[in-house]
Amino acid sequence: MTAIDIFRELVLMNKKGRGTGIYSVCSAHEAVLKASLMQAQEDNSIVLIESTSNQVNQDGGYTGMRPQDFVGYVNTIAQEVAN
Repeated sequence: MTAIDIFRELVLMNKKGRGTGIYSVCSAHEAVLKASLMQAQEDNSIVLIESTSNQVNQDGGYTGMRPQDFVGYVNTIAQEVAN
């Protein structure tokens, strides 16, 4: 099941009156991202990972990461969690 399939199922369950949702995290901290991904994996769910424009932006933000850097960073953590 893809993330899109899971999201669609969540929408359908909510429309049927079952309160469901997804994990949403706004962090660039490795431990927070790892914990969120591990929980979503354990629950067979999906997680929404976001950053503020101060954390990640075209100039590097206070994390030193641009958007593509952040995506790579999160993907690296996700690969660690998956293994």
